[in-house]
Amino acid sequence: MASDQAVAEVVAALQALYTGTDPQAKQRANLWLLEFQKTPQSWTTADRILNSGDTALEAKIFAAQTLRHKITYDLGELDTTAQLSLRDSLLNLLYNFRTGPKVIATQLCLSLAGLAVQVAEWTGVIPQMMQLYGTNPESVSCLMEFLAVLPEEANRERRSTMDPQAYDDRCEALLSRNAPTVVDTLTRFMQSPELGAGAREAILQCLRSWLNAGEISTGMLQGSPLMSVAFDSLRDPDLFEAAVDVTCTLVYDSKEADDVPALLASDIFPQLRAAHRYMRETWDQEDPELVRGFCRLFTEACESYIGILVRQLDTYGELLEALLECMTFPDLDIVPMTFTFWAQLTDRMQESVPVDRRAGLEPVFERLVGVILEHLRYPPEPSDWTAEQQDQFRAFRHDIGDVLKDCVVVLGTERALARPYAVLAEHVPAATSNTAAATPGPNDWQVIEAALFSLRAMGRTVDPESNGALGAIMGLLPRLPTHPKIRYAATLVIGRYTLWTRRHPDVIAFQLGFICDGFAFPEVAAASAMALRFLCQDCAPWLAQYLPQLHGLYATGLPSLHAKDVREITEAVAHVLAALPAGQVLPGLQPFCEPSLVRLAALAERGAGLSPTELTDLTDALERVTTFLTVTGEEGCVDEVQSLVAQVWPVVEKAVAAHVAYAPLGEVAARFFTCCTGPYGGSFVSQVPALARLLVECFQRSQLSCYLWVAKKLTVRYARPGDLIPTLLRLLGDLVPTFFAVVEARGCVEIPDVVEEFACLVAASLKEFPTRVYEAPWFGQLVGALLPLFAVGEPYALTALFRVFLTLLDTARANHQTPVVHRSEELAHRNLTPAAVTQLVAALRAHGATLTGIMVSGVAEGLDVSFIPDASLLVGDLVEVLPNEAAGWLADRIAAFPDSAYPPAAKQKFAEGLAHVVQHRAWDTLPRRLRDFSAVYRRRNRLGNAPAADS
Repeated sequence: MASDQAVAEVVAALQALYTGTDPQAKQRANLWLLEFQKTPQSWTTADRILNSGDTALEAKIFAAQTLRHKITYDLGELDTTAQLSLRDSLLNLLYNFRTGPKVIATQLCLSLAGLAVQVAEWTGVIPQMMQLYGTNPESVSCLMEFLAVLPEEANRERRSTMDPQAYDDRCEALLSRNAPTVVDTLTRFMQSPELGAGAREAILQCLRSWLNAGEISTGMLQGSPLMSVAFDSLRDPDLFEAAVDVTCTLVYDSKEADDVPALLASDIFPQLRAAHRYMRETWDQEDPELVRGFCRLFTEACESYIGILVRQLDTYGELLEALLECMTFPDLDIVPMTFTFWAQLTDRMQESVPVDRRAGLEPVFERLVGVILEHLRYPPEPSDWTAEQQDQFRAFRHDIGDVLKDCVVVLGTERALARPYAVLAEHVPAATSNTAAATPGPNDWQVIEAALFSLRAMGRTVDPESNGALGAIMGLLPRLPTHPKIRYAATLVIGRYTLWTRRHPDVIAFQLGFICDGFAFPEVAAASAMALRFLCQDCAPWLAQYLPQLHGLYATGLPSLHAKDVREITEAVAHVLAALPAGQVLPGLQPFCEPSLVRLAALAERGAGLSPTELTDLTDALERVTTFLTVTGEEGCVDEVQSLVAQVWPVVEKAVAAHVAYAPLGEVAARFFTCCTGPYGGSFVSQVPALARLLVECFQRSQLSCYLWVAKKLTVRYARPGDLIPTLLRLLGDLVPTFFAVVEARGCVEIPDVVEEFACLVAASLKEFPTRVYEAPWFGQLVGALLPLFAVGEPYALTALFRVFLTLLDTARANHQTPVVHRSEELAHRNLTPAAVTQLVAALRAHGATLTGIMVSGVAEGLDVSFIPDASLLVGDLVEVLPNEAAGWLADRIAAFPDSAYPPAAKQKFAEGLAHVVQHRAWDTLPRRLRDFSAVYRRRNRLGNAPAADS
């Protein structure tokens, strides 16, 4: 029997955890309790606490949780006799707690279920539980909870290291053979008038659990009263939520039946029709929870029977009717659950639905457009919304826009646009001499804005060659009432349909004027800038005659606009200039670019000492010039504009050198450098060494990641045919000591962007000229210095680091020994020199133990679960390259974990598996073993985010 002292220590720790005020003391108590659960004496201590009549509830809950934890992870500490004794004790405890507290009864059920799965000597589990807890109405809920968690716990054990064959045999005996008995028992209890709502809810949850586990199928329930009872429970307010859960599961599972059409026709569809009638009966209650539940059910039905629905619309069209009715409910949390179905139905109609069946479904999509238009409307008083509500509405509109695109795909442009056009035609004032100043009625603006938003959402799938409804809609734009949100939406419509405008240049004058006038409205300026960019990009050949108007806007309107809007306008003008005839691009560019060039040169000439405002001006001027050069270069005007690049380069060089630590200028300068090496790269070759030196100097002085980003771009652009590889290798070599000095001074956690860009530069160099990197005298030092960077934590930086090390190991596997398989043909074919291979393998050997330790620690608890596959693969590759050394490093690291965290038996099993991998050269199985280790370790130590172990 556990000592009173052990119980007292547990109670004291729980009091410190739950009632204490000292945060450090609470943390110590929590850690102590976690460690206590891993000790052998916790078995008897927990049992004594649960059997004690005067122990606090918190202690009993903890004791019940402890027993479950021990059964899950430490059952091997008990022999068979002790395991069966534990079972008997748990059965008694469950009877004692049959009426509550429920939290303790749940933990006891979980413990018993875990025992039932793992202890093959416990025979007749379900009959025994039914005999003990199925004869008294007050204990039926306990029986149902045990039966509900049993398949869930079985699934948990499948993900553990339980022997697969033993697991399969046990599930066959415990679950599959008992499924008919469970169905009969659930049916009998569900029809019993003695059971209350709580017990009936537990029965429904039990049925759902067995359905989810696949031990009971909907096909098994064909003709059974249990299916009718489950659907009838939708009418019971106390059971509604549980009934929705189980009926959705029944519908979903029915897809796997041997004869789905027959099951649907005979059993499920009649129940769904009854549910539809009940939904209509309760509609006046305006209860969002009811509608949400019905929407879940009918969405599941439409998705599950989509093929049958398309083939037999006349028979099962009521399912679509019910779904559309659910969507009319004014609750934006309900409608999104239908989006996936509409996308699936659209795909199905595109792939395999004959024309005659499409015709039957098209009216459904027309109704769908009308429903969506209602939901797109702003409320009468949007100013009453909180910021969170505004964000939710914005996100909802974005998502439902995809459904509108589906409607265009199904209906075609004309029929899809007909509904929003009809709305606009009804609410936009008729053409008169003074309609331009018309003001919408109190509710009209929401209707008009919603229709305009729908047009914008449809734009990507609308045929730009259509001229029916789209032409009529464009004809309504000049008559739109004056309202900021209407103008904003209309401006974005113009921007969305610029490919249509390109085919109808007669409307360009109005649209350009409409867009430019919008800059006078602060709420519309951003939309105007975006629309202008699209208009100029797609209609550039038609806009040359409007360059004076654009110049007026560019010369006078920019100071009042946000920087992003200025960039949009600059890019817009650049597209028009790039479309000018040969010989006119540079003269056309100069009036727009000259003011920025003059300002840039003047500020750069002054060197350091600029005021904050002047630094902003310098950055803005360079950004405008860079945008002009980038767009004109990318659109084929390199020969005509490259002289301007040569003129700007020394100015930028001087400006950056003087203000290297000013991050906004650095970001813009980086874009200028990539412009020089991108479209103008052919004529910039002579400047590459100078740029490389400048990048090293700038990074040394600023520590900004943007200069490393340019270095990577430079490497990728000029590594071939190979003349500049010495320059690029020197660039990397010069950056290495500076980078690690920065990391040492600031810590990698504080500069994840710098870590990411440096790793990307290394990866690019390894891809472009691997031999030269491996032969470099600093390569081994580089590998060792990169390892501590895995502590950075930031996902993008970690992804880049893994890319570097997986590249190293992939290359080593492909060149050091004859590999079993080649995962990367891109690297496997490279002809590395013997010296390069020797250097690479030497670096891996020198730093492999550290690398292994970092990866195994990360797999155990340090890395996010998304990186466990990469870390496991990395260790597996290292063992393949260096079997003897790496296997030893791995075994030592696993053995170093505390026994309380990873028991000796598990360590021994891992060591045996590792030995098998090395002996049989089964390299591909090692990553799976590491993922299994991670899953077990994390669950045992309650680290959360544990991956599923492979079976």
